[in-house]
Amino acid sequence: MQIRREQYMYNSFFKHCCSESSFVKLKRIVRQDIESHGWGCIEMQRDKYNRLKRLSYVPAYTIRPLESEGEVVDVIEDDSITPLSEDREIVVKRRFKVYVQIVHEKKVYFKSPGDPRVISRRTGKAYKSTSEMRKKDNEGKDAVEANELLWIALHSPKTPCPPPRWVGNLLQVLGGREADETNYFYLKNDAIPYGLMFVSGGTIPNDIKERIETRLADEMRGSEGSGKILVVQATPMGKSTADGPVIMPQLEFKSLREAHENDALFTKYDERGGDRIGASFRLPPMLRGYTPSNLNRATAIASITFAESQVFQPERDDMDWVFNKWVLPDIGIRYLKMVSNSPPTRGVDEMTEIIKSAAPQGGLIPSEIRQMLSEMLNKPMAKIKEDWTKQPMAMTLAGLNGENGMPMDDGAGEMTGQLGDLVKRLSEIDARVRTVVAEELASVGMDVNVNTSFFDREESEGEG
Repeated sequence: MQIRREQYMYNSFFKHCCSESSFVKLKRIVRQDIESHGWGCIEMQRDKYNRLKRLSYVPAYTIRPLESEGEVVDVIEDDSITPLSEDREIVVKRRFKVYVQIVHEKKVYFKSPGDPRVISRRTGKAYKSTSEMRKKDNEGKDAVEANELLWIALHSPKTPCPPPRWVGNLLQVLGGREADETNYFYLKNDAIPYGLMFVSGGTIPNDIKERIETRLADEMRGSEGSGKILVVQATPMGKSTADGPVIMPQLEFKSLREAHENDALFTKYDERGGDRIGASFRLPPMLRGYTPSNLNRATAIASITFAESQVFQPERDDMDWVFNKWVLPDIGIRYLKMVSNSPPTRGVDEMTEIIKSAAPQGGLIPSEIRQMLSEMLNKPMAKIKEDWTKQPMAMTLAGLNGENGMPMDDGAGEMTGQLGDLVKRLSEIDARVRTVVAEELASVGMDVNVNTSFFDREESEGEG
């Protein structure tokens, strides 16, 4: 009854704990903060009765832990061996962090979960009680106690603000940015002109030159200027004389398209940088949006399996530990724990073939098959406590009990399964044989008791 009650409490809390989004989205955006900044934050909000009611997202870039961790505090922690164990507690000494959020020069302080001290939300100072805080704090009766802050961060032994994973490849990130800007401005500014205009036997007036230069610089650069026509008008160098007519100027256009790059610059550098940055997250290329040349079904499954076992599942376990440690006990849950679901990594066809080939031969028992189905469907399945789930199906169909090898019965003393059918058929044959023998003996005047079954006689002879 208590477990069912906790299930209702669990479902109700995580259904309503986030006001602006779902709980799943809250975990997703906190994970984005962890991977981009190195830490993520969730505020624990309580009602006037000090009951935990809401979990709120706090932007990671606005939160910093204070350098001083404060005094040593005695904390009572649960030391229960099982959920049924009660009154098993120990006293440990801990130092708790205080966090500050700075937004537009306004400061708000938070305390760590489990900190028994009263922390002022406005000043971040620690007090022994709420009344002491209201007496000594400048706001008096309006002084408010700080909320708890779930600080989920990567590990760093040097600093309380750990750097993100990609910081080791910071130069590669900056170099990739510079390469992209170089390609962008190369295409935008047309660093190499598409051709040269040669004028022979004539001149181009200065005003025409200026107009050509202005148009080339302003109107014919980049993709917007492609396809536009430039008209050039040249004048002869001299006038007609008795020796002959004026030589008309000749214009010759020399294309420079062969001097242009056929592709973007620094492509190999950019590809290598992407591999190095992705390696810092331990993610295969397929999961980063790339399609390798050797990609096929086998390599895709191997990549997903590796990422699930080495990257995603450890991160899920760490996140689940935080909620199981601080959130679930706070809302009165003892017998349940949070386990984040993972997508099935094995193919359904592959698992089906394994079950079809192993189950009939006794390689898998029904309880193991249900466990495999639970993993395939990513859904917990209720446990069946019957004895037939603990033995191979071949023994169940034969009517045998896996514990002692004896035939199984239906609860009324009758054997079931193939062996039970065989015993029934033998009993029917034995009854017909006894009837025939009794009739033959009676015909010759012999009175012999043949009503005893063959099986009963065998047992009595064995006892004798």
